[in-house]
Amino acid sequence: MKQASAPTVWVTDLHPVPGQPLSQLALHNKVGNSKSYRVCRATLQNVVFSELTISTLCHPDGVVYPCPDGLEEGVLDTQFRENRLTGRPLDLLVENAIALLINEPSEDALQQLQTLRLRLLRALDAVDDRMEKLEQRTGSRRQ
Repeated sequence: MKQASAPTVWVTDLHPVPGQPLSQLALHNKVGNSKSYRVCRATLQNVVFSELTISTLCHPDGVVYPCPDGLEEGVLDTQFRENRLTGRPLDLLVENAIALLINEPSEDALQQLQTLRLRLLRALDAVDDRMEKLEQRTGSRRQ
């Protein structure tokens, strides 16, 4: 028996504004206009995401946050305020990365883990250097 596919979720009738990127599509309510077309929700999301660059930001406490570039400041603030852009602790990210190696050939997995280890060591050196500078400034010592 053939399984029914999920119905397409249409956003609205839209038309492109001349000279504007597709993510700036304007609402158009005159059905039948040759410039209007129906945009599937997934298509609209693809258009919006195609104009974003998503990087990460590591907070000094070791929590890594997604950081989309290309959003209006108000939209970005709302996303963080509503916990849509949540952070992940660095140690959890490392655990998840290691779990991805379950189906990797041993040689590939070993190479990837060596690379991960070197990056973590460089990161620890940077943390130690910064802590040493702060300790010198404040006169406190690490425990």
